[in-house]
Amino acid sequence: MLFSFFVFRVIYYTYMVFFGIFMFDFVDSKKNWESYPDTGIHNFIIFLQVAFTAMYGLNLFWFKKILMGALKALGFVKPSPKKDKNVELAEKAAKNK
Repeated sequence: MLFSFFVFRVIYYTYMVFFGIFMFDFVDSKKNWESYPDTGIHNFIIFLQVAFTAMYGLNLFWFKKILMGALKALGFVKPSPKKDKNVELAEKAAKNK
């Protein structure tokens, strides 16, 4: 799952966002913008840029979560020593008795 998420969500989205949509808009902008009449397609392309960039950020966030979980499962990263709040409350109650 880690490998497929990396290939299809991180690498492919990088290509799609930065080389697909942004190059369409910025590199060939005059040719592409003039080829479409002003029917709202310009606003749609700007919306796509914002949406795909936000999705790219979310994909990187979830990839980090999956990667850290895999590293913890394989023993490369030690889990943080957090206690459950119920356990902490029970320990405080036991100390106060």
